[in-house]
Amino acid sequence: MTLQEIINECESIVFFGGAGVSTESGIPDFRSVDGLYNQKYDYPPEEILSHTFFYNNTGEFYKFYRDKLICKNAKPNPAHLKLAELERAGKLSAVVTQNIDGLHQKAGSKNVFELHGSTLRNYCTKCGKSFDIDYIENNTPIPYCDECDGLVKPDVVLYEEGLDNDTVNGALNAISNADCLIIAGTSLTVYPAASFVRYFRGKYLVLINRDETAMDKSADLVIHDKVGEVLSKIKVKYRAHSAVIRYTCRGRRIMRPIAKIYTDFPEKFGIPRQSGLVKQLEGRIILDPPYNVKEAFDGIEEYSYLWILWQFSECIKSDFSPTVRPPKLGGEKRKGVFATRSPFRPNNIGLSCVKLENVTHTKEYGTVLTVSGIDMKNGTPIYDIKPYIAYADCKPDAKSSFADIHKNDKLTVKINDELKVQIPNNKLGALIGILECDPRPAYQNDESRIYGISFANMNIKFKVSNRILTVTDIEK
Repeated sequence: MTLQEIINECESIVFFGGAGVSTESGIPDFRSVDGLYNQKYDYPPEEILSHTFFYNNTGEFYKFYRDKLICKNAKPNPAHLKLAELERAGKLSAVVTQNIDGLHQKAGSKNVFELHGSTLRNYCTKCGKSFDIDYIENNTPIPYCDECDGLVKPDVVLYEEGLDNDTVNGALNAISNADCLIIAGTSLTVYPAASFVRYFRGKYLVLINRDETAMDKSADLVIHDKVGEVLSKIKVKYRAHSAVIRYTCRGRRIMRPIAKIYTDFPEKFGIPRQSGLVKQLEGRIILDPPYNVKEAFDGIEEYSYLWILWQFSECIKSDFSPTVRPPKLGGEKRKGVFATRSPFRPNNIGLSCVKLENVTHTKEYGTVLTVSGIDMKNGTPIYDIKPYIAYADCKPDAKSSFADIHKNDKLTVKINDELKVQIPNNKLGALIGILECDPRPAYQNDESRIYGISFANMNIKFKVSNRILTVTDIEK
């Protein structure tokens, strides 16, 4: 079969890429004749890019890092663009990449697992504050935190460091549920990433690489060519599906997201633990083709609330634990996972009841739903949308175990006028509602500690004492 035929047939494709995917964007690889590892430096690049070297020779590390690894002006090539198009068409479920350049996201891909991190993200090793790539470029020779003077480190995985567990689990979950795995632009010599291939149980294994690899004989299709040139020839077909649930070649049932929700939360911390707790929090649900047609939502305006079935996309674990530690119980007492709303579930599925604010039909995105009372991170995958039926779904006599005890556990929020004017008027009520819910884990009660929430392009700093939460600073 040709690559076009395989892509046409499959509906849950995962792309696993290496440095060869970005070389067509002008970013050098590592191991080719002209790669970084074959160039001459005062120290071997493998040594420079190690945990030990970073801390012992920080200046030399950053000299190499700025010179060779920061490529912020690089643009996505046809490979990145085609993968983003395949995702929009509902054919590609995830990108797993060993690259650190952020080009997949720049091209428009949403579900990207960056195994080795990204040069676009940097953080203080002392207080955890985040910094962009410009901060690294402009603060020479060594960037230090502008708050605590801690050493700033790129969010990339160096030699001697382990991969991020959540990223690994997410990648393995995607690969194990794929019906087609496309491996491209990698020699498959870097471990543990190269070992991820053995988790693939689907129908078609495709290898695209300029040179031969050790896995060529195991693949269903091998193409020795540039990745961008190969993928640019693929024609993406948008076709309707009779159902979200379909079967792979081995008869396994797999769900595919139909939409993503876009909110003011770039990270998990600070998100209300349940939907409806902060009524002012809004999100926009943007449907993927072919589900974004007006006809699919005919009559939905007649309902005031919706059920949203979604994925805890950042809480994917490969192993099962029958018990969890609910934050409201201080992280000490264990409960059965099915007796809680814990995100660490066998299938990582969330269920939220949200208010339908409006429905719009746009030329760019098709049908867009604006909902409120959300409890989801920006970019969360959505699997289904159902109307809330008041007479059936509302149970006034229901009891809710330990959740009932804590339903009125709200903090008093204080924001001085100087800080309050920095908050957009349309975000103030939502922010106060978030802070009233006490974002801290129940086991953290250090009155001297300064916490931070990323919300609506702001970093809200606060502390808590005697049930009073005081906002101390707002960074934009």
